[in-house]
Amino acid sequence: MFYRESFTKTGYRSVIMLDDETEIVLDDELRQSILEKFVPWLIVHYELDELYKDNRMAAIERMLELLKTDKIFDRKDVIIIATEYEKNRNDFLEFLSSVDDVNFERNNEMFLFKAVSIFETMVNEFYSEELKFRYHFSLKKVNDIISRLSAEEKLDWLLQITSGDTYLDEPGWNKIKPFIRARNFFIHYKPQDANEHSRHSKLLTRDSLIEFFKACTDCYDFLNVRKFEGIHEYNQLLSEVTELFKVSPYQNPK
Repeated sequence: MFYRESFTKTGYRSVIMLDDETEIVLDDELRQSILEKFVPWLIVHYELDELYKDNRMAAIERMLELLKTDKIFDRKDVIIIATEYEKNRNDFLEFLSSVDDVNFERNNEMFLFKAVSIFETMVNEFYSEELKFRYHFSLKKVNDIISRLSAEEKLDWLLQITSGDTYLDEPGWNKIKPFIRARNFFIHYKPQDANEHSRHSKLLTRDSLIEFFKACTDCYDFLNVRKFEGIHEYNQLLSEVTELFKVSPYQNPK
């Protein structure tokens, strides 16, 4: 896979070329969104942040030189992490409030599935960073751990290994766990008595989902304060470079 930009008769053209030679042409908004995510990450990855602050163009040119030989996006030991729990939560709650009652009732199970997915993604993002920075695990090893363990195991004994704590003793877990069970009940349905169906169905309300995300945010905050120290330093540096890139990506402000 590679990224290419060029000028044509009709204007600026940005293309992602996949390994099977499929071309994906990017519009301006998508192009900018991709650049704002990947260029700062590459600058920090190649330790060009100080050069970028002093001389934007020199850092970009050096980054492009390294990309030619490194082929970083073809490597299997590179982990690109996008931590977006707060955005995903806010987008979900905004959409939840905009849906009328009829459409919500028709799709309430889908709302449940998406809500639990956002929670599980947040936990997996935490471990993607934690296992990479604290233990220098490869992408394959990180994926093996994440895919084999349940959310309960990740928040219990695995968390005790990485930080010495468990989230299962926190009040938030008792609010989160029923939603995971309800999601599993509706996805992997098997004959159950009416009482169990009714118990899970009680969670399919707007208010219940709002309360669920309050507990998720409590878990998110709990994990954040237990992150490996190097992760906070890395994310702070990445945030600084991203802001510089958004203001003036290729030229130093005068």
